[in-house]
Amino acid sequence: MKIHKIDSKLLNRTEINVELPHIGRATLSNKEVKELLSKELKAEENLLVIRHIHGIYGREYSKVKALLYKDKESLERLERKPKIKKENGKEETKK
Repeated sequence: MKIHKIDSKLLNRTEINVELPHIGRATLSNKEVKELLSKELKAEENLLVIRHIHGIYGREYSKVKALLYKDKESLERLERKPKIKKENGKEETKK
């Protein structure tokens, strides 16, 4: 697994580009990628946002673009609310 990090101090986050192997399997899901990256980076899953998973035809690896925020306030300020709900698996109840 190749990890390339770009620290963005102005936005209070780290941009992460990773090549994830998935030999003999289909392209990994967002949930699987999030779990793998949080373990590898020793970070909280709720501060990690998966932007793209690009499976390359005929290859057994995928290119992943993700964002790791330093704190929850920065995440909520910069990310759209539907994206945050989707990433954290929470559905808002209507009253």
